[in-house]
Amino acid sequence: MTVSELLKRMASIYPGFTAAALEALGSVYRARLGKVEGPHLADAFTHVAANFNPTARKPFPIAKDFEEQLPSSSLHAKPDDSLDRWGPPIRSRMEARAKVIPEMIEAWTQRQGLKIEQARGWRVAAACGHEVHQIASQRGWSGRASDILLTAEQIKLCEDRAVSSERSLRFGPLPADREVWETQTAECRAAVKSGERPKRKGSIRKMGQQSQAAE
Repeated sequence: MTVSELLKRMASIYPGFTAAALEALGSVYRARLGKVEGPHLADAFTHVAANFNPTARKPFPIAKDFEEQLPSSSLHAKPDDSLDRWGPPIRSRMEARAKVIPEMIEAWTQRQGLKIEQARGWRVAAACGHEVHQIASQRGWSGRASDILLTAEQIKLCEDRAVSSERSLRFGPLPADREVWETQTAECRAAVKSGERPKRKGSIRKMGQQSQAAE
């Protein structure tokens, strides 16, 4: 197994190992595992894939997890100080990402989220908050917080998702008659904007934090 094959399989197994994560961390995996490509790396991958349980703080295995499954003679005989040139360890980047994600979500909430909640209802704001969390999760790999501002098109799409979810909850499968669908959708859009149902369980800020914790 090559490191490229390992990274490709990780992307197919672990949802948290996104294209952004690969771009940010791929060089670290190559630096630390490139010297052991072959059957030893394949065995290490098999063992890690069978036993690793993703968590919010560690959504995918880091290079060290694979190194621990390699024969001691292949990597652990002597530390390679030259690896420093590849940048900070994966764990440090993941910790930095975990720190800046809630910072970006909170900044968006204050700048735009609360305004959306007042204008369109808490359910649209919650849907927007979920979108913001996805954006923050991608940008978080840089280790730096940046301003997030949804466009009018993105906000409308989030509202449509909330309305679609409510329509499905109230009426079930899509009706064959378009006029019936339009009537159902109009009713649900009004309910979503008014916050009629489901019963509100918390503010948009709290929901954003819950979404971040569930990652």
